[in-house]
Amino acid sequence: MRRMSNPVMNYIILSQGMGIPVGKLALYTVFGGVRPSACVPITIDVGTNNEQLLKDKFYIGLRQKRATGEEYYNFLEEFMKVVKQIYGEKVLVQYEDFANHDAFELLVKYGTTHLVFNDDIQGTAVVVLAGLVASLKLLGWSLVEHTFLFFGAGEAGTGIAEIIALAISKKTNAPVEEARK
Repeated sequence: MRRMSNPVMNYIILSQGMGIPVGKLALYTVFGGVRPSACVPITIDVGTNNEQLLKDKFYIGLRQKRATGEEYYNFLEEFMKVVKQIYGEKVLVQYEDFANHDAFELLVKYGTTHLVFNDDIQGTAVVVLAGLVASLKLLGWSLVEHTFLFFGAGEAGTGIAEIIALAISKKTNAPVEEARK
């Protein structure tokens, strides 16, 4: 990795594949005014447990069983340290398409020491919250007047539930735990 030239902010998207990070960085460039030279898409390949892929001669991924547990988290810890050393404090690392349990754990682990973002969890949540607030405003209703039911515990749904609870908590001055009920 080489140092990027933007002294204000650099963007790195970590993913299990390249298509989505390249596409999102293109959107950041076109609609957000982010210079392409400030963006680096990176695929974290820690192997696969899919036997069919491991035997496929055209498979381009790492041909080994998937790293998990301590080995996986140690690798990511080293990666996060190096990213910060090379790009500085203002580098934004966006996690994309990480497994549900890893996605939340990474946000918690690095959320106080690094600029981190998970679009599946946080990006989707703010868009849904904005839609809810705008539509309720048009109807003359309040977010606090409603009960929300979520089915499943995927990243997007959990992120949406969490941000709605946070918004209700701020409106009512109640703890987030109370707003979740």
